[in-house]
Amino acid sequence: MGLLEHINSVYYSQSQKQEGLLSLAEKFREKNTLQESTESKITPDLKCKNDNSYDITKPYESFIRMCQESNLNKAGLFVENQNGYFLNFSYNFTDKTVEKSKSSKSFWNGSLPSNDWQIFQKEELIGFYQLFNSEEIERIYKICFKRFIVNSKTFIFLTTLDSNQTIDTTNLENNVIKFINSIEDFLVISNKLEKNCTQSQLQNNVNNGLSKSLKGQYMELNIVQLLKKIDFLNKFELLHIGSHIYNILKNSVIEPNICLDYPGKVKFVYFANSEIDAQMFEIQIKNNLCNYLNNDILDLISITNYTSTSDAKTLINLLLGK
Repeated sequence: MGLLEHINSVYYSQSQKQEGLLSLAEKFREKNTLQESTESKITPDLKCKNDNSYDITKPYESFIRMCQESNLNKAGLFVENQNGYFLNFSYNFTDKTVEKSKSSKSFWNGSLPSNDWQIFQKEELIGFYQLFNSEEIERIYKICFKRFIVNSKTFIFLTTLDSNQTIDTTNLENNVIKFINSIEDFLVISNKLEKNCTQSQLQNNVNNGLSKSLKGQYMELNIVQLLKKIDFLNKFELLHIGSHIYNILKNSVIEPNICLDYPGKVKFVYFANSEIDAQMFEIQIKNNLCNYLNNDILDLISITNYTSTSDAKTLINLLLGK
């Protein structure tokens, strides 16, 4: 009798040996099932787009840092767009003030006749009241403005001052110009943000996708969850970052697959004949966003509400939130 046979006969009963064989067989079956399940899933085709990479949050962080280092109370930078100006960067202003900051080119041409530093106080500020929340106006004593023209694009910087406060305009001007130059690429890409597709385009993509595949597989990425990590920005800056995230992901999705911007979410539909591996899809999303977001934010990326269906109406309702 061999050593192993002797040990088995002395220390293990017949029933124990049988249980051991059954356990081993069960493990083998589970392993094969897992392998078959993994092999039956597919990884969706998500193009990796790392062109013109930049940190989405860095411009906002840089503006806040510049204001803090300059010992400013409240400050903002209006950026020219097709419709006029908006307070794209703000420091210590309320969300309501940022919301009211939309202003026309004619307003600023009339309010700031020159490109020099200009200070308005008390009654002189009445003409600017339309830009601020009523509660904030009561706490503003005077405001210092300066128009900047950099690379043929116009910016208007402002900062509030206390009654006896003075600022080093030469140093501040250099810092603002340096900041504007640093966000040039950011603004160029901001002007190229993708627009959402229309409902008719969604319908066409769904019908086209289902004509080539057995099922459409619906998934969601919660944007609000990611943006909660960036708690130092106002809601409009957060919305802008959310738009950048959508833009990056939209450019990585190949039609007829769908990427849809939805309040607080990015929604996806992928068309395939096999089940999609959601975990691998998460990894691909992180790879596409890794050049734009820090690791703390990337760690929060999670695909949820997975639904697989061959019904076009169901997919449309999921995409539109019905």
